[in-house]
Amino acid sequence: YSPGVLTTFGFQPEQLRGGVETWLTFVVPEDVEKLVGAIAANMRGETDLFAVEYRIRRGDGTIAWVMTRGLCERD
Repeated sequence: YSPGVLTTFGFQPEQLRGGVETWLTFVVPEDVEKLVGAIAANMRGETDLFAVEYRIRRGDGTIAWVMTRGLCERD
């Protein structure tokens, strides 16, 4: 994760070790399915890219809205 992500959301680098699974622990539970579904649909080739808005709990406990966009690269 970039220094900007750490600063914006108030995380320490060691809090975000572990990849997507770790990030999902900060996602508000009601939004996890929406995020995972968007990524999974892209991985299955159902969408050209994914874009999803969801909420996370920052390092200080406050809630922030996040927009994540991306695409899965296949080989």
